[in-house]
Amino acid sequence: MSYSPKFRRRMYEILDVPGRSGIRLHGGNLAGDRTKGLITHFSGCIGLGIRQGVLSNQRAVLISQATVSTFESLMQHKDFDLIIEGDHA
Repeated sequence: MSYSPKFRRRMYEILDVPGRSGIRLHGGNLAGDRTKGLITHFSGCIGLGIRQGVLSNQRAVLISQATVSTFESLMQHKDFDLIIEGDHA
């Protein structure tokens, strides 16, 4: 966890991603493609939620803020290893 000036609080940050920095786990609902005129609450970050739905005529992640709070609590705000596998070409 590290302090985010943008969010003004400590939150999980994903480190050691080639060519990227400032990747956070945070709440938000919409992750639309801006080039298609859609709204996004994320710029390469990871949004957590427990349901899918529709907001502003877009697919959305729902119950996001509560999910982030629960996740941080369950993790006891401790560091962990996040492993992403698969073809990322």
